[in-house]
Amino acid sequence: MEPELLISRLSGLVSFHEYFLTVVGTIDTARPIAVLLQNFSPLKHELLIEDIITRMQDDKTGGVPIRTVKSFLSKIPSVVTGSDIVQWLMKNLSIEDTGEAIHLGSLIAAQGYVFPISDHVLTLKDDGTFYRFQAPYFWPSNCWEPENTDYAIYLCKRTMQNKARLELADYEASVYGVTEESQPQSPVHMPSQPVRKTTKEDFRKQIIFLNMQIERHCLKMSKVAESLIAYTEQYVEYDPFITPAEPSNPWISDDVALWDIEMSKEPSQQRVKRWGFSMDEVLKDPVGRDQFLRFLESEFSSENLRFWLAVQDLKKQPLQEVTTRVEEIWQEFLAPGAQSAINLDSHSYEKTSQNVKDPGRYTYEDAQIGNESALQVHPFLIKKPGLQESNSNG
Repeated sequence: MEPELLISRLSGLVSFHEYFLTVVGTIDTARPIAVLLQNFSPLKHELLIEDIITRMQDDKTGGVPIRTVKSFLSKIPSVVTGSDIVQWLMKNLSIEDTGEAIHLGSLIAAQGYVFPISDHVLTLKDDGTFYRFQAPYFWPSNCWEPENTDYAIYLCKRTMQNKARLELADYEASVYGVTEESQPQSPVHMPSQPVRKTTKEDFRKQIIFLNMQIERHCLKMSKVAESLIAYTEQYVEYDPFITPAEPSNPWISDDVALWDIEMSKEPSQQRVKRWGFSMDEVLKDPVGRDQFLRFLESEFSSENLRFWLAVQDLKKQPLQEVTTRVEEIWQEFLAPGAQSAINLDSHSYEKTSQNVKDPGRYTYEDAQIGNESALQVHPFLIKKPGLQESNSNG
């Protein structure tokens, strides 16, 4: 847009002579306005517009009301409506025609001093459309030229606001020399990957993968259902939602007898019965672990359980203490001549020896798996006379 067009729109206004006098310095009202505009530079046009914008934002002199608008999920700060700008122009620049004020506002918007926040069409509308004033740093009088980085940020913001619009606009494509055929679906640069031809090795790997999928063991749905039903029936009396807790549920009553029983070191019948389900049930119960450790001590094989507990504790240690703890476990259970040596097969021992050289929380994972077979004596624990008596008395 040529600056003279904006000046021509301002030339018939009463307050224009005041603005012109401020910018140019002197004015001869007897001379025609066209003569005065002959040597009026574009920079002075910009200064004239910026003077209007400055007054428009000045609350002390009756500027346009700038407010924060609340929406359903967010807030839109520092916005004005198009109708407010039009009314201000008509009032302060003595404009009687609404169309004239709208046109003047559109010319100001075209220079980038105000912009809509909902789209990118630099025109002024006499309605509730929200606009925002451009920061003075970006005013044209500062001779600011946007860099590619700033424009890339703008494109990313536009893409996030409107995901349906991913392609470049026509004027953007012309600036960057992008044709319709070469234009990607997204303005973000994506380097093309080189196409590699499929080789015999690729086909061989694919055949091996497919054969593994065919040979993979799959359970029938009926078997899965049977296992789920068996598990549910086994644990039904331990589910307080199905079977009421005995003597009463402390969460819905004032009786805490159930908690006292659980804290007791004397196992109940129900507790011992649950130990018989699996080794995990014994080891995760503090009383079960204590009883199992006593049983193994009587069988002179407590080192297996103590090793298992030490490895479980290692997984919870702070990282700075892991190396020291790994060495302590090795010296106690696995080193030649260890005081509490455990029996491991040669493969597990060899792999653990290599893992110790790079200590971590899971250094003894292979040794723990190899040692679990030595712990599968819990059925003998359940048949222990003391527990049988507790089982029958419970």
